[in-house]
Amino acid sequence: ILTRQHTWWLAPSRGLLGGEVVAVASDTSSFLLRDWSGTSWQVDAGDLHTPDRANVVRGGDVRVVGLPVSVTTATSSTFHACFVLPWEVRGGDRRLSPAFPFPVNAAARVRLSTTSPSSEKCQGITPYGKLRALEKAGF
Repeated sequence: ILTRQHTWWLAPSRGLLGGEVVAVASDTSSFLLRDWSGTSWQVDAGDLHTPDRANVVRGGDVRVVGLPVSVTTATSSTFHACFVLPWEVRGGDRRLSPAFPFPVNAAARVRLSTTSPSSEKCQGITPYGKLRALEKAGF
């Protein structure tokens, strides 16, 4: 199951990227992420809101929703982040699996689906929309 969940988040062309935060710029404007296939991504974090930046600074495995910018080499690429979520979300005293990617509580759902981005790059991008498109594609 974990391999399949990792595969869902290895779809940068569809705006979904998962992996480990390797390094974070001191001003949190960008970070380096190594995805589960070993590719390093320089991630532009300029559009992230405070909760998303906190997930980056916390480090570890994360899920990023955004836009691919370029594939520089076979082992290095760039990505523009609109949302960053921890790999595992804790809900109350139970853990939510990455298969159910977002917290259930309504306030978090509203923030994830309607928060205005900082630039036009992230206009119209929502985590749920990206995952629905991926699901329809048969992942």
